[in-house]
Amino acid sequence: MLRLSKKSEYALIALQYIALHKGRLVSAKEIADHYGISFEFVAKTLQALMRQKFIISQQGASGGYELLCPPSEISVRQVIEAVEGKTHIVECCGEHSSKDCSMHGRCTIKTPMSILQRRIDDVLASMTIHQMAYPETERYYAIQSVYASNIAN
Repeated sequence: MLRLSKKSEYALIALQYIALHKGRLVSAKEIADHYGISFEFVAKTLQALMRQKFIISQQGASGGYELLCPPSEISVRQVIEAVEGKTHIVECCGEHSSKDCSMHGRCTIKTPMSILQRRIDDVLASMTIHQMAYPETERYYAIQSVYASNIAN
């Protein structure tokens, strides 16, 4: 089964937590303590999110992080690509695909895997940090609509 890396998981957790605490600065220590995860890893993840312009930081004793834009404008796909780069379920779905593959010309799964990759990308792009932070109000309508339209295809 497909699985997110810890880097992606922590990035999503951090952004969700910051979104839930809108109107105040959130520290890396607060996030790490709340979830019982490594402070160092959270701090590195927040630095990566800052470099990618998802959050800003304020220094000092009462400093911390806050979102740069509304959580409804940040998709799960954007976050994963920001911390991981573009990833693909199989190598041949990538940009430099065919010529590097040892099965080039004989493979029978490239087209189906490309279709699956597009569907996964669509679902990840349809879900926002806001939906993750407030699932009871969003009810994941965007994901359900993408899923339903892909089944129809």
